[in-house]
Parts: sequence; C-alpha cells; structure tokens
Amino acid sequence: MNITDKAAAKAATKAAADAAKAEINKTETNTADKVTTEKEKGILGIEKAGAIAEIDAAKAAKDTAIENNVNITDKAAAKAATKAAADAAKAEINKTETNTADKVTEEKAKGLLGIEKAGAIAEIDAAKAAKDTAIEGNANITDKAAAKAATKAAADAAKAEINKDTTNTVDKVTTEKAKGLLGIEKAGAIAEIDAAKAAKDTAIEGNANITDKAAAKAATKAAADAAKAEINKDTTNTAAFE
Repeated sequence: MNITDKAAAKAATKAAADAAKAEINKTETNTADKVTTEKEKGILGIEKAGAIAEIDAAKAAKDTAIENNVNITDKAAAKAATKAAADAAKAEINKTETNTADKVTEEKAKGLLGIEKAGAIAEIDAAKAAKDTAIEGNANITDKAAAKAATKAAADAAKAEINKDTTNTVDKVTTEKAKGLLGIEKAGAIAEIDAAKAAKDTAIEGNANITDKAAAKAATKAAADAAKAEINKDTTNTAAFE
C-alpha cells in the first residue's frame, strides 16, 4: 500500500501511543490488570491508526487512477463513491466494538475491497458511456435505443456481480470488472454487426440488378449471425477479438 503522507500516518500512531502511555502512567492505573488494559487499548489504537492510514492511501491511489482515466467523465461522482467506501470503513474501524486486532484487520479489508469496488464500477460506467457515445455517432446504427439497452444490460450485470458479497477479494472484483468491460465491448460490436447488415440489406433492396433479394439478404443474415455467434463465445475473451 502506498502511504504518501507518511508524516500524518506516523503522527496518528504517535498520538495513539502517547495517549496509551499517559493512561499507563496515571496514578489511577495502579494494578497490573489496569496496566494490561491500558496497554491493550494503546496497541489497538496503534493498529487502528495504521489501518486508517492504509484506507486513506487506497482511496488516494484509486482517486489518482480515476483522475487519469480519460473515459471517466464524472470524476466527482467516482471519487465520491471511493470516499463513501473509505469513510464507512474508517467509521467501522473506529467503533468501540472493533476491539481486537483481528476485527480491525477485517474492517480494513472490507474497506479496501469497497474502494476497489467503487473504482471498478466507475470504470464500468465510463466504458458504457464511451460505448454509448460511439453508438450515437455511428450513423449506420439506426436503433440506438436497442444498442444502448444492450450496453446497459452488460454494465448492470457486471455491477451486480461486483457488488455481490461473494465478490470478496480484489482479484474477484478485477475479474468481474473485466467481464463487464468485455460484455460492453461485445454489445457494441453486435450493434455494429446488426447495423452493417441492415445497411447492406437496404442496398440490396435498392439494387435493381439483384433479382433474388431474399437469397442475397439470407447471405447477409448468415454472415451476421456467424459473426455474432463468434463474438458471444466464451473464447472471445478480449476486446481485440476479430
């Protein structure tokens, strides 16, 4: 984890340590059990300070990625989502009930995952928006509503998978994000295939020399159907498919 503001992070651990030492040194801390209690509080406070530093660092890194992603146009909304995930995690870490190092680690992990999910969803939304813009700019795609409904379905399905409780590791988030980006790409490709077929069929209809228009359009349909079948195959698993 890249903690850039190391001074602030170390100031937080120092504050936790100083507070613990002050409690230990109090006259009222006058039994071994009381010393142990204050020591454990201090160690937990230091653990919490470190966890919060990691959450803040993960948010900062994700916000930088958002700023550098030209496809994410609504950067404010994307960063608001990472902030919400980070703030929720820090609130859980700071709860009195988060009273063991294991619980701190658990809440930190949830927070890091939440930030990762927020970033992934921003990328999905950005890819959908970019593909919808391409659809709008493609004069051959006449049924733009249907084409954009397909990109929305792909994006929504991906976001639903990302948000599942079972998508509980960074690797799983990355996998579902990749599936979603590919699904959006496939939806756009299919829209282009359908548009090309429709344009070719219109040309066939307008060509007086083609007498067997049904046969000609059956051939364009066969070519389009074959292409879409290949696009939809699981083995067509990168954006650079043919």
